[in-house]
Amino acid sequence: MASKHKLETVCGVVCAAFLFIGLTIYHSGITSNDVPGTYSVRYPFGDGVLQLHADGRYEQILRINGREASVAGRWTWKRDESLDLLSLSDCLVATNGFGQLNREWDKASGKTCRPAVTKRFRLGGPVEIMDDESYPYRQVSPMPAAMLSGPSASPRQDPVKN
Repeated sequence: MASKHKLETVCGVVCAAFLFIGLTIYHSGITSNDVPGTYSVRYPFGDGVLQLHADGRYEQILRINGREASVAGRWTWKRDESLDLLSLSDCLVATNGFGQLNREWDKASGKTCRPAVTKRFRLGGPVEIMDDESYPYRQVSPMPAAMLSGPSASPRQDPVKN
């Protein structure tokens, strides 16, 4: 009898743990109002700031090894079947995708960057832009709700063309 009670208790704890993990670590739940804001990233060799404005404009600044570079452009956000994708026109790319410094980090890429957008916790937590798995941009301040209202303030949700 005691072992049946113990088994039920263990099963209950395991089910509760899986439910908790599923609700908190699931990378979804992002809406168009979550994306605009200020993001920051830290590298061993410098840092960066990305400001996504609600009207579709962006500014990016990278400070690497005592030097600074900046660009401005347009951004869009799109929800795919399994990913939320951001498109940044002509962005700066600090790393080579493997956590190492990109030799041409201070030159605009000339391409559209398409990093994934995730949310650490479905029920809360910061939005992250996964430019490099080792060094995500983390949202440090969302765009104030007052700036998101109005017909010209919502970000464009254009399909991302490959």
